[in-house]
Amino acid sequence: KLSITSVCGSRTTSLIRRENFEKLESYIPRISPLVEDTVLYMSEVLSADKAVLVEGANAAMLDIDFGTYPYVTSSNCTVGGVCTGLGIPPSKVDEVIGVVRRTLHV
Repeated sequence: KLSITSVCGSRTTSLIRRENFEKLESYIPRISPLVEDTVLYMSEVLSADKAVLVEGANAAMLDIDFGTYPYVTSSNCTVGGVCTGLGIPPSKVDEVIGVVRRTLHV
């Protein structure tokens, strides 16, 4: 049986007030069909030689490692984020397409 403890671990229960805990548990039946182990899923898809399209919405200068600190996001939003965020090995990245927007400041 799924529960907040089985999904999030026992430490989480001390951080959630009892009334919120019960409300969150009531969402499990509706949400659990939508939850997937993405690293395992990506591994299975790539093993089956299926194509994967990954989209990143942030600019490179917002990348946690290569961006202009302190104006960065909390993750890797350059192409390396595919490896760190989804668990896709670099050897499986065949093509990268970059889209650039130019703005004029007058």
